[in-house]
Amino acid sequence: MSWSSHWDDRPQDADPWSSIVDLMSAFALVLFLAVTFFILNYNTADKKLKQKQKVLLEQQRLLETKEKQLNQSLLAIQSRDKRLLSSKRALALLQIKMAELKAQEKKLLNEKLALAALTQKQQADKAALAALLKKTKEKEAALATMITQQQSLLDKKRAKELALKTLVNKQQSLVERQKEETQKQKQFLSQASASRERCERQLRSLLEQKKKVLTAIYKIFSSRKEKNGAVGFDPNTGKFRLGGNILFSEGKSILTTGGKAQLRQVLQALDRVLLQPNVRPMVAGIMVEGHTNTRGRLERNWELSSQRALAAVQYLLSSVKSDRRRYGIYSKLLFAGAFGPFRPVTRSNGTVSQTRSRRIEIKVLFHNQKKLQGILQQLR
Repeated sequence: MSWSSHWDDRPQDADPWSSIVDLMSAFALVLFLAVTFFILNYNTADKKLKQKQKVLLEQQRLLETKEKQLNQSLLAIQSRDKRLLSSKRALALLQIKMAELKAQEKKLLNEKLALAALTQKQQADKAALAALLKKTKEKEAALATMITQQQSLLDKKRAKELALKTLVNKQQSLVERQKEETQKQKQFLSQASASRERCERQLRSLLEQKKKVLTAIYKIFSSRKEKNGAVGFDPNTGKFRLGGNILFSEGKSILTTGGKAQLRQVLQALDRVLLQPNVRPMVAGIMVEGHTNTRGRLERNWELSSQRALAAVQYLLSSVKSDRRRYGIYSKLLFAGAFGPFRPVTRSNGTVSQTRSRRIEIKVLFHNQKKLQGILQQLR
């Protein structure tokens, strides 16, 4: 059968638009599926983009926090450099003074040696004089029996007597000089004794002031009704010691609830003493020291100890921020220091306690600390 004959056999009443409508319906369905697929993919991509933006924002916040912490560490390092420079200058002055004292001591020693040599010479002169006097007497006895025959010997005797007088005058001059040197030595020793006594009085006065303040802090801290927990205070060094196992979790620098309670106890004890008008001028600063145990990497321990010390300082300042007077005082006194693992706590048998080495120490510093060291150096 040919195509023309088949076409001639189709029903004469078939509608050609029905095929076009079916084709348009199929095209519309395909277009609808394509649009639906695009919308689904667009929503998925939009969600992923928002998630990536959120991650980027969190990373940016972390970077800003790190930058603040680094700036704070840099300020602490600059403060420590200034203190080291001041200490070096004071040490240089002390070394100059010690050199002067050594020069004076060497001069005095040389004078003593010269005096000893002079004394020995005087004794030798006395012995020679005694021998000469003895010889002169012998010659006088011989001369009495031989006066007429030995006139020349009489002239010699007169010459020797003249020499003897000259020697006696020299001896008297040496004795006077020895007396003057002895008087100068006594005056020098008297001045040195007075200077030492004055230094000892100053030392006793400064130590008494420091002991009075630290004893007052210790009495207030030890008399509190509630238990201090792991907080300890040494009245000899002026240090509070706070256990790191309560203050922070292992490897963290965020204060725990128990750690904040410990810091509040220390702050209350300091308030009772350091805010007194007669005590405040004596205090030069309050150093918050961060310490770690010897486990882990050295760089991480350095970073962790500095972060913990700064966290303690920030919490203490935030605790008094509402009180303008207290905040003004503590903001000038508080500063942080980091020692990493280099000052561990040892047991009685000499081994290191890893648990007790993880700690925060808060030390009260005094204005007269350098003066005390200078007086002790003079006394040595």
